[in-house]
Amino acid sequence: MPRTRAHHRSAIHAIITSASRPNLALALATCASLWAAEPSSAQFVDIGAGLEDLSGVHAAWGDYDNDGDLDVLTTGVSESELPVSHLYRNDAGSFVDIGAGLPGMYEGSVAWGDYDNDGDLDILFAGLIEGFVRVSRVYRNDAGSFTDALAGLAGSSGAASWVDYDNDGDLDILLLGDGGGVAAT
Repeated sequence: MPRTRAHHRSAIHAIITSASRPNLALALATCASLWAAEPSSAQFVDIGAGLEDLSGVHAAWGDYDNDGDLDVLTTGVSESELPVSHLYRNDAGSFVDIGAGLPGMYEGSVAWGDYDNDGDLDILFAGLIEGFVRVSRVYRNDAGSFTDALAGLAGSSGAASWVDYDNDGDLDILLLGDGGGVAAT
């Protein structure tokens, strides 16, 4: 699979706390490493999180397992030129790929939101999968196991986000980019 944007990276930030690094204040993920800002200095330190180095990447923070710390979902193209998706569980500052069974995706975006109002975060997933196929999917979180909710969304390889634009108490979806431009409620 050709890399169309080999140097494209996504930077995200979050507040992380753990017993092993109580002074960790801010983290930036480049999908190859996690950089922590120490409050006592202006320096960032690579904490050796073990995230796979990807290109065409997107990442999103969310507490999918409701344990009080932020986990990270990454998608992109691996060194072997294959699209991949990884959900890394944060275990007190150590990140473990849980093998969530999500399809490999690149050139798109992921977002966390509780679309079914059951108290746990679900995944909005939009981008290209193997064979350059555009997809937009919602993956329902059932106690840490993710299932395609068969939401019937138009395929998109651009931005995807959750928002309650009509203030009715449930999350709506905005898809923008190739194949997108659709709001779903």
